[in-house]
Amino acid sequence: MRFVKVSGPAGRVDVSSCPRPWEVPELHMAAALGGVELELAASDTAEGVAAARAVLLCAERLGVAKPVGFFVVKRFRPGSLEGAADLLDKAVVRLLRRGGYVGLTSGAKPQVFYLLLAAWIAGAQPVYVDVGGGVHFLPRVEVRVDSLPRELLYAGDRPRGWVLE
Repeated sequence: MRFVKVSGPAGRVDVSSCPRPWEVPELHMAAALGGVELELAASDTAEGVAAARAVLLCAERLGVAKPVGFFVVKRFRPGSLEGAADLLDKAVVRLLRRGGYVGLTSGAKPQVFYLLLAAWIAGAQPVYVDVGGGVHFLPRVEVRVDSLPRELLYAGDRPRGWVLE
């Protein structure tokens, strides 16, 4: 958010001067991977949504990625189990539909663990980009899910149940 100017209650974003890609973890990762589609998770706050919009606009403006959009995660805050469950569910659904990379470079450490788990469940490729731009593909791990809960496909506040072996 330090490079974003947000104004008004609608969270209007000013990206008149985007930062260099290596200054923003999401842009840094997209630039290192080259030509990827970029979808972000945003917290359910005006600031979180504005930041996601700004990163996507800058990704397009700088030509480091094709912006796909973002999804909002309820209660997406460090320490929130509800937020973690919502992040995991939404990430798995998107990855099962589209596949792709899961960036583990940005975000709070607990959130990164849930994204790694989502990548493993969906069979996507987890990737970490270091400060120097080195791309590190983490091993894929087969996580067998006995069944995907029907509720996974729908947004809601009820808890989700995973059976992992």
